[in-house]
Amino acid sequence: MAEKANLKITGMSCAACATKIEKGLKSLDGVLDANVNLAVEKTTVIYDPDKINICDMEKKIEDIGYGVIKDKVELALMGMSCASCADLKYKLKSCYAKL
Repeated sequence: MAEKANLKITGMSCAACATKIEKGLKSLDGVLDANVNLAVEKTTVIYDPDKINICDMEKKIEDIGYGVIKDKVELALMGMSCASCADLKYKLKSCYAKL
């Protein structure tokens, strides 16, 4: 099932910037649609979470030469008692720099 993500973008100065980001995002496998709003410096992406994640989209935007304002996320992980639990922490950490 498709999901929607809203990403805040920095560094855009014209419509060509917005078009470049849209094309870059749409080139990713799993991105179904992407629309960039230059005025509010935001993109709305419809994507298949089984094929791509938000971190991949953020990386693509950064690789193109723009910035992404990332929301701060704090998670309290309790009850971790096995290797599967530690694996979850690793997967989360690979997407977000700090837990």
